[in-house]
Amino acid sequence: MKARIINAQTALLAAGMIALLTTLTAEAGAGSQQNPGVLPPDSSPFGASYSQWSERWWQWVFSLPVGQHPLFDTADVSAGQKGQVWFLGGNFTGRPETRNVTIPPGIALFFPVLNRWADNTDCSGGQIVSDGFSEASIREFIGGLQDQARNLSCTIDGTAVRGLSDPVLTPYRVQTPTPGGFSYSLPGTDNLLDFLGATCWTDSSGAPIQVDAAIYHPVGDGVYLMLAPLSVGTHRIHFHGEAGSFVEDILYNITVAGD
Repeated sequence: MKARIINAQTALLAAGMIALLTTLTAEAGAGSQQNPGVLPPDSSPFGASYSQWSERWWQWVFSLPVGQHPLFDTADVSAGQKGQVWFLGGNFTGRPETRNVTIPPGIALFFPVLNRWADNTDCSGGQIVSDGFSEASIREFIGGLQDQARNLSCTIDGTAVRGLSDPVLTPYRVQTPTPGGFSYSLPGTDNLLDFLGATCWTDSSGAPIQVDAAIYHPVGDGVYLMLAPLSVGTHRIHFHGEAGSFVEDILYNITVAGD
């Protein structure tokens, strides 16, 4: 299947979706009680579900040019952030990385331990085309890839987050909402699709490019955490995940600035 995928740091089998969601619902409450500071995966923190926040995470990732992007270490962590929830993430190299960042007080943090994305975006003869797969097919495809995740872990100030030992059935695993996939906007040049090899997804005028959910069916799948605002001072967040030959190992040294 020729759907474009990404490890981020940067992706549930459709047939098993109902059984999986039933399991996640049963486990979510118990898992969240074991992780003070991690907001429950079955909740709607700051007015949105984990699934909805995962969609917003991808929209943030796509919205920034590669040359001005925190996940490429070409911009400050504040780039593109707004509101009470800021996004963190891994990288696109598979190499261990340490980032030193400063955030304001009162900011919650949402980030994937390991995630993937796929949609119908493609190029043919230098022209933008859709591969024509259905949303259900893309969800099945990307879910199968995310099922291959292993060795997920996250520590927050040295304390391990519980509930990540089963990468498939962890209550922190979500797909972006149904139906339709999600829309997103790309910078006209120097965007993520261009970086990944879809070089036709550029606009010589620099005008933003809209990726329509109804046509391209973007879907994300992954394991995410939402952290309540950290106290003023210094903190360490370390997360790790593997899928195939790709290894995500990221350490954030975070300073929460005083008022």
